[in-house]
Amino acid sequence: MTAKELCDACCEDKGAMSRSIDFLEKNGFLSCKTVSAKRYNSPLILTEKGIVTAKGISEKVDTVLKSSSSGITENDLAVMYNALAKVEENLRSICGKGKVND
Repeated sequence: MTAKELCDACCEDKGAMSRSIDFLEKNGFLSCKTVSAKRYNSPLILTEKGIVTAKGISEKVDTVLKSSSSGITENDLAVMYNALAKVEENLRSICGKGKVND
């Protein structure tokens, strides 16, 4: 994944993403192999440290999701996630238009 693709996926601006990538690279979580000064379209690669850290974060998120959805049926979860997806779609539409319709 490139910095540009990451910006798009996270809805984050280029400057903020660049600072985050610099931090992650300086601390050994990822590397960016490029010969040019422009890294925006160069692939970002997780290091071994980054892979281990990402796995740990993923496991913690899974634990929290399982605990927080305890006692809720799969059907109810599906309905909730569908509703949240529609809310997200509506919010993205509002942001794209630049105004809120009454």
